[in-house]
Amino acid sequence: MGKVYVASPYQGLLDLGYSYDDVRRYANECMRVAEEFLQCDKDELFSPVLAFMDIHRNSPREEVMDLCFEKLEGCDTLFIYDYESYPQESIIDSQGIFDEYSMARNLDKKVIVKSFDGFLANRFYQRYAHNRGYSPKKAMEVSY
Repeated sequence: MGKVYVASPYQGLLDLGYSYDDVRRYANECMRVAEEFLQCDKDELFSPVLAFMDIHRNSPREEVMDLCFEKLEGCDTLFIYDYESYPQESIIDSQGIFDEYSMARNLDKKVIVKSFDGFLANRFYQRYAHNRGYSPKKAMEVSY
């Protein structure tokens, strides 16, 4: 399968009052789901939140996102999981996840959005299509 970049919210959860421990739990849950859903080895997965949240906690956002983009470029697939136990707006409104989604689409990476209701994937794609001047359509990479 190649390397999989597992996106999860960081600032969005913190802005909603969640703790760093909550952010870490969410990222770990996304990794667990990606491993199970994609039937891959854990060493094929990369979580920017788990890799960078401690060592770059006080770094400027742009600097951290550059590191994320560098890692995403080296991956074959972007995986986004809509975890029911956390507020959906922490993902939908996440500028970081949207930027990662947009970059993956622009680089023709495979994008998998595992969503319990399909809303998240459609919302990301419509936002991406709008920004690119495309006519909105249903995202085809939705997984349930």
